[in-house]
Amino acid sequence: MKLHGLFLAGLFIAASVNAQTDPPTLQFTFTNPGARSLGLGGAFAALADDATAAVANPSGLVQIARPELSLEARGWGDISDTASRGTTGIETSSGLATSSGVGFLSFVYPRNDWSFAIYRHQVANLDTSTGVSGVIDDAIGPGHPGVVEAGTTSSFEIVTYGFSTAYRFSEKLDVGVSVTYFGGTLLSHTGFSYLPDTPEARRGGKTISVDDGDWGLSAGVIWRFHSRISLGGFYRQAPSFRARAEEFSIDESTDSQETIRITEGKARFPDVFGAGIVYKSESGAMTASAEWDHVRYSLAGGGIFEDTDVKDADEFHLGIEYAFLGITPIFALRTGTWYEPGRNVRFVGDSILAGVDILAESRWHYAVGFGLAIPHFQLDLGLDISKLVGTVSLSAIVSF
Repeated sequence: MKLHGLFLAGLFIAASVNAQTDPPTLQFTFTNPGARSLGLGGAFAALADDATAAVANPSGLVQIARPELSLEARGWGDISDTASRGTTGIETSSGLATSSGVGFLSFVYPRNDWSFAIYRHQVANLDTSTGVSGVIDDAIGPGHPGVVEAGTTSSFEIVTYGFSTAYRFSEKLDVGVSVTYFGGTLLSHTGFSYLPDTPEARRGGKTISVDDGDWGLSAGVIWRFHSRISLGGFYRQAPSFRARAEEFSIDESTDSQETIRITEGKARFPDVFGAGIVYKSESGAMTASAEWDHVRYSLAGGGIFEDTDVKDADEFHLGIEYAFLGITPIFALRTGTWYEPGRNVRFVGDSILAGVDILAESRWHYAVGFGLAIPHFQLDLGLDISKLVGTVSLSAIVSF
């Protein structure tokens, strides 16, 4: 399963001393690790048969027969366009986000009906930039009418360290749990120019910073109700970090900076739950999987983002794999697709943008991948592409 795309397709505009802390534009990927999962379009919850199950669905770890070490390198890039709806509102917004590095590292140790894993997962490592311009009308928010131009740069990282265990209750039922520590850092700067219908023009900005940690739990289950068909489900808890926002204004005549507001609160990320189904052919060569994920984006409201209202989203994933079992090394081809619904961030409360909706475009993702396997070693490559977005993953697994 891949929880992907925009975490908050919002704006970060400090256009008035009356404005509260609006969210920065953050591209945040809740990406399950592994090139195999990526090549299957993220439809992995009911399959989860390698070390990356520690994140995707921990119950799948009990399917691993030998101790194994897994390593993944991943790169990701996004050039996103958003549009607003309101009486007049913000007219345009665009962003750029990139990420790369060691995405996943784990060790799995199976023992009888149990399996144990430790892992490190780089959930996000992003640098983003956003430019925005538009018109604030009398009918929108408590601020003065005028023209807004703003730019935001953000650096954002979340790294997790976890311990997972799985247990086989019977030939048909596996369960698993994970305990995860999240370490998060964010530094986001926004500068704006606000030109109301007065002789004066104002400049200012905001800084949001996060440097905190949190613990979370996840759980999963796999039920093999038929020799070739299995169902899987999972729940994954996301972190909540302490955040600090500082607004400042700049005197046009002297360029001197004055702090006008400091806000502290929580930056909450969305929990996720989902379910999937997988079918394997009688020969074992073909595998088809499907998955539904529910992302609780509404949890992102409140705290430091108290003036935003974000709706939950449902994602759908499909994938198929065909393995040529009669050759050495075994060669597997994969393809998949999934639907990423557009996120809607609505400004409410005392925000100067109250009543404005910032919309991220819905998009279909298309994935391909392949794998090579010999005894005790497997190499996988996966590629996921959509409009203006690309992810590439290379994974290696060594068993002992």
